[in-house]
Formats: sequence, C-alpha cells, structure tokens
Amino acid sequence: CRKTECSGGSFVGKSGTENVVVENGGWATAPTGRLGESAVRFFLDFPSGAARNDVSIPAGRVFFSNVCFDETTEAEIPASEVVDGPAGVRILAGGGLTIKKNTLLNLWGALGEVNLI
Repeated sequence: CRKTECSGGSFVGKSGTENVVVENGGWATAPTGRLGESAVRFFLDFPSGAARNDVSIPAGRVFFSNVCFDETTEAEIPASEVVDGPAGVRILAGGGLTIKKNTLLNLWGALGEVNLI
C-alpha cells in the first residue's frame, strides 16, 4: 500500500463554510485479469467525520474503488465515461464508495467488514 496525501476540504453547510479534516490514507492497484485494466483502491481517514443535509460520513476510514486503464486495454469505453490521467492512464468517471467501520466487535475486520453504506 502506498501513502496518499490529503489536506482535507470544505463545503457550504447551514452554518456557512465547514472544514472537513482528512488525514492521509493509502492506495493500491491490482490487475483485474483483463489486458490493460487494473483495480484502484484507496482509503482516507476522517477523524471527526462530516455531515451535510441527509448525508454523513462517520469518523473513521472511508474506502474508494475504481478501475484504471492504460493504452493496451481491449475495452471499448466511450470517451464521455473516462477521465484522462498522467502517462496515458485513464480512469472511469464513475466508481464505488464503501464506508466501513471496524471495531473490537469484529476484531478490526478479522471477522469480516461492517459496511455502513
């Protein structure tokens, strides 16, 4: 796992601008078995969580996943569905979001993950 650096962010809520503290996380890629395609997974730590309207992120680790492609991919993907990145790498414009909470109750993930979303 490689280190992900993040400085947090902000959004406009009912009380005006609200800052969201995000600690660094990590990322990794893994081949999917299809030529030129890899799974990209990364996480960020939200020590205080965040909430806006009816959406909330509890304090803890948030996991993200997506797929990236290089120039050797055999997949035919419409240009409107990908975002170009550095060195000829492209990622899907849409992806998945999973929020997991691991505690003593599931031995910090050893007994399986607890998905909050």
